[in-house]
Amino acid sequence: MRDWHHPLVSQRGWLPRPRSLPTVDAVGDYVAVLETADLTRFHVASRGAIGSTGSSGSTGSSGASGGECGSGGDGGPGGDGGPGGPGGDGGNVNVVIACGPGPCDVELLKKIIFSAGGAGGAGGSGGSGGSGRSASTHIDSDGNTVVDDPGCAGGSSGSPGASGSDGSPGRAGGPGRVTIQLVP
Repeated sequence: MRDWHHPLVSQRGWLPRPRSLPTVDAVGDYVAVLETADLTRFHVASRGAIGSTGSSGSTGSSGASGGECGSGGDGGPGGDGGPGGPGGDGGNVNVVIACGPGPCDVELLKKIIFSAGGAGGAGGSGGSGGSGRSASTHIDSDGNTVVDDPGCAGGSSGSPGASGSDGSPGRAGGPGRVTIQLVP
């Protein structure tokens, strides 16, 4: 077992004042010495990773070009976003506690020592609707825009298609196993 040496935890096992409780992101075995008054601000926890974000939906198809003097067709709807990935499971937590000469508050210990699964990933965003298209024109060899049917006004563009729905979030990960062993 490795000893965790931090300004909060001295080698002699006492806590200097003033103090703040640290956050440590690490893997391994650690030793911490706490005063009873600090127990409610101290947590031993393992939390799973957040799930991946779902894929974005596809863009809708463009509307059809307008026929002679007609309006362009509406764009197609966007595709739905994909579901988010599942959150990771929390890790196992094994804690050995020596309460000293006083009694141990086992119910409090169960609240501050835990393992939780990670949140599921967000669903992907829905795809955007396709764009409408105007009546047909072309560019001539001199770079001028030419309306293909000069006998009538061009049609209007079609309406954009509706966006797809966002994907559903992924499921949360499960908790790991928590073991609390009290020793004299």
